[in-house]
Amino acid sequence: MRYNEFKLNEGFKEVQLKFSQEADPTEVASAFDVFKKLVSANRISGQERNIDWWGKQGWAAFIEYVTAIDERPSGSEQKMRKNKGNSHVIEETAEWLIVVPLDKDASCFHGRNSDWCTTKPTQAHFEQYFRDNSITLIYFFRQADGAMWAMAVSSHDDEAEYFDQQDNPLSSEEFDKQTGLDSDKYIKLVGGSTEVGQKATASRDVMKADLKNLKDLIDKLEQMGAPRRSAKIETMLMKVKDKGSIQKYFRILYDHSGPVEVEQQIQSSVAMSAPSSISWLKGVTTQTVKILEKNVEPRVSMSNLYNPTKQALDYVRSRGLLAAYYAVYRIKGKWPEAEAAIAQDGPGAAIYATRILERKWPEAEAAIASDAAGSLAYVKDIIKERWPPGEAAIATDASSALHYAQNVIDGKWPPGEAAIATDAHAAFIYATEVLDSRFPAAEEVLRKYQDTGEGEEEEFYWGDMYNDYFDL
Repeated sequence: MRYNEFKLNEGFKEVQLKFSQEADPTEVASAFDVFKKLVSANRISGQERNIDWWGKQGWAAFIEYVTAIDERPSGSEQKMRKNKGNSHVIEETAEWLIVVPLDKDASCFHGRNSDWCTTKPTQAHFEQYFRDNSITLIYFFRQADGAMWAMAVSSHDDEAEYFDQQDNPLSSEEFDKQTGLDSDKYIKLVGGSTEVGQKATASRDVMKADLKNLKDLIDKLEQMGAPRRSAKIETMLMKVKDKGSIQKYFRILYDHSGPVEVEQQIQSSVAMSAPSSISWLKGVTTQTVKILEKNVEPRVSMSNLYNPTKQALDYVRSRGLLAAYYAVYRIKGKWPEAEAAIAQDGPGAAIYATRILERKWPEAEAAIASDAAGSLAYVKDIIKERWPPGEAAIATDASSALHYAQNVIDGKWPPGEAAIATDAHAAFIYATEVLDSRFPAAEEVLRKYQDTGEGEEEEFYWGDMYNDYFDL
């Protein structure tokens, strides 16, 4: 046996003996077995791997920590989504499996082959639907071909939303047509007085109690003279996924001791559930930045990226759009090392040229010209006249084409009319403010909004718009 191994084993024996004088020796031995397995699986990092350090913290702190870490699903367990959780089977036949998930594990397990946001282990959408908004989810699986659909039924008014396997929204008529089922039947089956409705209420109450318990623990932490990290709270944060609680917990720690250094599993959870709290973390990793890049608007993620690792910053520098926003929000000036990557990214190059350089950027114009919104911004803020290189891209986007016609061409612009005609809002403005005449290519779209009553957006009432248009 090598000396270091001998010293390690002796350290375990000494601390275990010490703790056995404070608690049941059998419980202590069991906790030490769990601790060793967690260390071997690299689920514990930093000074918490050192048993001598725990000897100084005491048994109560040690058992709370070990229990909290052991309760957390490992990264691979989360990814595989093998925990079936708690669910209610409404129907199981040779043709259909129809289930109501009653907790997050069940939602992730049953929906693992879908793109539904409520089935992503590290995201908080299931909690927001089920716990916070009292919405009961129903998952439909057609046995013959594996096709999947979902319903989200509100407990307040029995209104429902419908989604296909790719998370595209459907109308109730489309849902019934695709599945051959009667959606009204299933809305009634999950009502509050039904068996599944009562089960959902009971499960929801447990989740609400967990949230209250978490908030109480964070309140107690805030009252401490010297608050420090709590594995118990962090495990609950990962489970409960409440944005406000995550923000409050890390703000308390940050206000007392500055940026908080946490392991990857916690960083990932923060990035998914409360991305603004990344600003209070130390050593933000490349993996965390990739999570932010995938799930959060670049301007939001980069404005909160205060303490990245060198590797993470290298990654940001290589990603044109991220690099542009990092220059805007964190560097607040030029970032020469990133300009080569930014110049290859149309939206990023436009942002960098308009907000950092504030001048023409010839090296990036080919990339800018490939992006509609970027080209429009470059024209409005830098070129300030017609810019033929960007017109092909601008003409593909309704909003960009409308603004180009209004503010740059200052009149009719046929190259953009095909795109403008696909958007009722843009088409109405183009007809009434640019053409001052009827716009035949868009009338089918305008009639659709009049007939369906859709599109009451941005303080426009489409019925009045429609009447105004046909008065031209």
